[in-house]
Amino acid sequence: MNPRFLNPRFLRLVGLAFLLSSMTACVTLDQVELTRRAIETSRFELHSVQPRIKIQNPRLDSNGIVPGKIDIGFTLGIRAENRFGRDLPLNRMDLTLFVDGERVAAGTTRKPYVLSYQRPTAMTAFVEVEAAAATHNLVKRLQGRKMHYRVEGTFYFHVDRLEIPVRLVLKKDSI
Repeated sequence: MNPRFLNPRFLRLVGLAFLLSSMTACVTLDQVELTRRAIETSRFELHSVQPRIKIQNPRLDSNGIVPGKIDIGFTLGIRAENRFGRDLPLNRMDLTLFVDGERVAAGTTRKPYVLSYQRPTAMTAFVEVEAAAATHNLVKRLQGRKMHYRVEGTFYFHVDRLEIPVRLVLKKDSI
């Protein structure tokens, strides 16, 4: 081993560098937690849930029979009232939609938003139904009856060069 690394002065410098870097990490973690809590004072509301249903019947083409499919998705309208004290950049949202307590759709939106401190911000996100859940039974359930929607999501905010994830649960009953 190199004797320079056993030098007490060198070891003190290494220890000081380690101490400073760990203190900086603690300050950063505290800052993230305080910022996350401040963001959570804002109000988020699931304003609308609009199902989109496309049904393709099986058809014949030159190669044979093309199977049909059901394509179901939801456009979610989200309204945010930013109470953070300054505009908040929102990078993305990871969302999962539950209908009557059953997980039905999920999606990630990459459209950035800036939640204004001065006025409410309207946002939209699209979530797609997983293939296993896209059944004729689901289509029937969505037609003509009151549904209970719940969205669980992680919203990723960009504050002071940090990405701060905030978990939210939004609920809405259909009309």
